[in-house]
Amino acid sequence: MKKVCAHFAVMCALVVFAVSTVRAEGWATGAGSCYAKGDKILDIGIPFPFFQLGVHGAFDYGVHDAISVGGGMGFHYNYAYLGFTGGNTYVTFLARAAFHPFNLSALQDKIKIRDKLDVYGGLTLFAGPSLNGGDFLFPLREYFGARWHFSPKISAFLEDCAGFGYLDGGISFNL
Repeated sequence: MKKVCAHFAVMCALVVFAVSTVRAEGWATGAGSCYAKGDKILDIGIPFPFFQLGVHGAFDYGVHDAISVGGGMGFHYNYAYLGFTGGNTYVTFLARAAFHPFNLSALQDKIKIRDKLDVYGGLTLFAGPSLNGGDFLFPLREYFGARWHFSPKISAFLEDCAGFGYLDGGISFNL
């Protein structure tokens, strides 16, 4: 119950923050950053094999210099590992929203690598029907991640992403 309350508190805080600040001008800027409003980012990745194998794709769109929204689809198989039971195959669909704190105007001169590193965190809602009789997954969770940009169009990412795995990573393309 405490975990559910903590997730709900984080969700409420993010919603209140987003609603109260989206109309405010000048609180965030994409100038000099590797992430900005209007960015279209395609992620292709895999979960690191702690308890599962799989592949996924996600698309994020920059609706603001500090806020992105997106969705994705993945396929993964949970296997038995270190005494945990496994054997369930899932197709996962998710919707998510993220906050990019390096684009806050107050931080734009303080973070020297914001032209290469995009750090983000937010909420994700995912549905995971099992293909072989496992539990249907439908939770709301927080997620955190980072992208390191090798060029303006290509980056590598690493996420704690609800719905795609405990820890996943891959390559991103800025379309």
